[in-house]
Amino acid sequence: MLSIRECQLETIFVVEELLRGEGIFIKHHNGVETLSLAPKQLHNGLENIEPYIDLLKTITANQGCSGTATLKNLTFAPAASDVRYIATFASALPSTLNTFTLDFSHMRDLRLFGRYAEELRRLFGNLSRSCPQLRKSHIKFHVYAMKLDIPPTWIPPEVTVLDSLLKSRELFPMFEEFHCSVDLNIQLLAYDRARLKEVASHYEDELRRWFPSLNEIGRLKVTSGLA
Repeated sequence: MLSIRECQLETIFVVEELLRGEGIFIKHHNGVETLSLAPKQLHNGLENIEPYIDLLKTITANQGCSGTATLKNLTFAPAASDVRYIATFASALPSTLNTFTLDFSHMRDLRLFGRYAEELRRLFGNLSRSCPQLRKSHIKFHVYAMKLDIPPTWIPPEVTVLDSLLKSRELFPMFEEFHCSVDLNIQLLAYDRARLKEVASHYEDELRRWFPSLNEIGRLKVTSGLA
């Protein structure tokens, strides 16, 4: 497993050079099967996504000792300002990818998801072409509040398109599960377990309404927990 989080750009260049080289490291490692990538430099957004794209391409091309491409699991945790890049990553991913996780831990309100729905639709459109072996995808949400104000039911229009896209066996012939999870950080409810359970159920029901087709055919998994 390779995990890269909140580092300077120079670190990305060093890691890529290690993976691209022909030294003792590359001769004895078995490739990168699981990659966790948070492409942000400390607390700032990215000015250039290309070094991360180059890293993904190097990992994809590198076969390690096994002689075959090894990347199967990718977790991508973009900063809020970098969500616009998520569809671009699909162009650098190998056909061997089985699991793709998006960690929106910066998102403080589920209703903000509407800002990203179109980019997600583009992302999965690209994945349908580059990753035919994709079996599972996981989107992690994080909700923070001092108290609960349950919003009225609202479904971003782009989510409906995404729901239909992920249902398609033609586009995703091996797809098995779309997992949406919500971590709740609602401070005034921390010691009221009954109320917290009620809040969690609300968010779970909301997500099921967002993806009715996947829910109907049993490919939607929705969970919640306390952050």
